[in-house]
Amino acid sequence: MADLVGEADGFAQTKLVGMYVKCRYLDDEGKVLDGMRDKDLYAWSAMVDACSRSGRWEVVVELFVSMMRDGVLFDGFLLPKI
Repeated sequence: MADLVGEADGFAQTKLVGMYVKCRYLDDEGKVLDGMRDKDLYAWSAMVDACSRSGRWEVVVELFVSMMRDGVLFDGFLLPKI
């Protein structure tokens, strides 16, 4: 899977994150997010959404802090999930 993540562009990587969210494969989703070179708001939102839906609130906060450290600002759609 690491090869697939490295070769895919940001749009495809974000779609992979979304797919793993829908299938509830949170570990695989985290691997995709970790492997992304340029994480945008959509990728972060997909991961935060998955963790909030599964009640993993500590992870949600950790992701939010990491997102802010990466310089990605939240929007009105992400904030209610936190």
